[in-house]
Amino acid sequence: MMQGAMSTWRSPISVDRLDRFVEPDLCLVHLGGVGGTRAS
Repeated sequence: MMQGAMSTWRSPISVDRLDRFVEPDLCLVHLGGVGGTRAS
């Protein structure tokens, strides 16, 4: 779902990885930018 939103918005950020249920009510998404820059 997040990758589709990024694509629709033509965002320079992509979803690299999703860590589901790190805690019972918490998921983490790891984002990547253009040119290999990364953000979390």
